[in-house]
Amino acid sequence: MKGRAPKTGYSRAQYGDGWQAVSGCQTRDRMLDRDLTSKRFLDECRVRSGELNDPYTAARITFQRGKGDGDAATWLPKNKRFRCKYVARQVAVKTNYHAWVTQAEHDAIARVLATCPGEPLPTTGSERERVVPTHTKAAPTPIATAGPAPRKSGSESDSEPGATYASCDAARAAGAAPITRGSADYDANPNLDRDDDGVACES
Repeated sequence: MKGRAPKTGYSRAQYGDGWQAVSGCQTRDRMLDRDLTSKRFLDECRVRSGELNDPYTAARITFQRGKGDGDAATWLPKNKRFRCKYVARQVAVKTNYHAWVTQAEHDAIARVLATCPGEPLPTTGSERERVVPTHTKAAPTPIATAGPAPRKSGSESDSEPGATYASCDAARAAGAAPITRGSADYDANPNLDRDDDGVACES
């Protein structure tokens, strides 16, 4: 987690519009052409307006060309039944790109996911991960993906299970790294010890 960063020196124009052109039309317009009805166009590619059956609000809405953005702390879909999937998509993107969240965004994501702890992240390849509410140790932790529960035997059966982390970055952000063999956290995250030396996330 980090505080909201200033945009000093940032200009979006330096990075282009972010949409790849396919056969002369941007992907954004191809998606709008695919999903909208009653469409009107500015030219052969650009969609000016149309009607959308919107999963975010569960309503039929009118699309007018323009863009906006906001994180989970400032905007969530009006359709509460869709919020878990919406937030899971955000978590998947942030996990994939090792992006940070603000405290307010973290808390909003955690509140939504607490209502649906089994919500899967969008599939990336053959592996599906599950999103679970944050596990708190000494400080708030990032959203973690659930993995296999650590094996317990006899005297360990009443001990607290280890926290599961999506990556070493998540473990470091939670103040849990390095994770050593023999600890509950190590048992819950053996895949993070890539060189199998008994210490995960050591650097």
